[in-house]
Amino acid sequence: MNYQLVSAILKGVWAMDEYSAISYLPIISRIFSHNNSIDEVVSVQPISTVERTTSNFSKWDGFNNAPKGSIAIIPVSGALMKNDQSCGPMGMNSIGNIIKEADASSNIDGIVLKIDSPGGSVDGTAALSEVVLNTTKPIIAFADGLMASAALWIAASANEIIAASNKTQIGSIGVLLSFTDIQPALEKQGVKFHQIVADQSQDKTKFWNDIKAGNYDSLKKEVLNPLADDFISHMKSSRPSIQEKHLTGKLYFAQDVVGSLVDSIGNLDFAIARMNEIIENTNSNSNHNSINMKLDKINLAIGAELQLGDEGAFLNAEQLEAIETALTPVETVAETVQETTAETVEDPKDKVIADLQKTIETLNASTQQDKEIVKSKDGNQSSSNDDFISAVAEAQKLNDIVDSLN
Repeated sequence: MNYQLVSAILKGVWAMDEYSAISYLPIISRIFSHNNSIDEVVSVQPISTVERTTSNFSKWDGFNNAPKGSIAIIPVSGALMKNDQSCGPMGMNSIGNIIKEADASSNIDGIVLKIDSPGGSVDGTAALSEVVLNTTKPIIAFADGLMASAALWIAASANEIIAASNKTQIGSIGVLLSFTDIQPALEKQGVKFHQIVADQSQDKTKFWNDIKAGNYDSLKKEVLNPLADDFISHMKSSRPSIQEKHLTGKLYFAQDVVGSLVDSIGNLDFAIARMNEIIENTNSNSNHNSINMKLDKINLAIGAELQLGDEGAFLNAEQLEAIETALTPVETVAETVQETTAETVEDPKDKVIADLQKTIETLNASTQQDKEIVKSKDGNQSSSNDDFISAVAEAQKLNDIVDSLN
């Protein structure tokens, strides 16, 4: 028995088309009868990616392996619940994680949510809607059969909603709670129920006792109405052109709500082509914004008001003069820096050579003072001559060093 699923069915608040909720009763009955073999009626959908230039699908094996410039096709199918179901579809938390993965992948340029769902539990819907709203890449909600209640709540956060055909069903903007009270039937079989509440917990069971007694005012006021208000507020903020008459919980054909709940009608190829257009426009706007930012910086620097047209930015005589005036101080500063650099920056090698040459000049000057070689009686050179020869030798060594440095 999937106790998490049973608990959600019995106690959860659902944003779901009522007809779809009723149609699930046979499945719910089988779950309650301990028959969990329902794979034939609900299954986990694979995720697919498609290249931007084609509508051919390939089974998803990770967005990192998708071709560059792909569009991620992510199915959102069946009754939606917050967590994954072992016997049913993927939960909204997992769908949200996949959307985030697609948004982060450098191989994915856009996302299409392929939705065929009657809605689902309120718990988890707002969080998934936020994930869709916060994607950095363009995202389209494609209604492929049914987009009702919670499914529409999620889809409204996308850039656009496209319906597969005129008869695609969209709407059911509302919240409901439905439950079965089996206590009377069990009491007829002799089952006796006891309910004991702590003295300090007088409100512990009042809510549900009122509901079982047919008193629904508290349920509507405290639970259903606030959730419905949130749903309607989200739809109005996400789709400003939505009409009030479409917010009462009714289900519509797509052809009757174009411009309100739906932006356009077309098949999946149409949705992919539309996504390509959005991507191209996004890239074009990004480049345009980058150019405008650069132009703003130029205008700020020169004090001019250059305008960017379709063929570029053009200058009149007054703007040219403004640029020349703005550049004059810059040119002056550049010349000053160049002159200062030339004066203050000195190659270390040149400095060594200059010092050596000064030393050589000093040595040469000192040797010129004693050019006569004075010989002693025994033929030895005088001390003055020794100094002269040493100075010449030292000067020669220094000349050799200068030559090697040059």
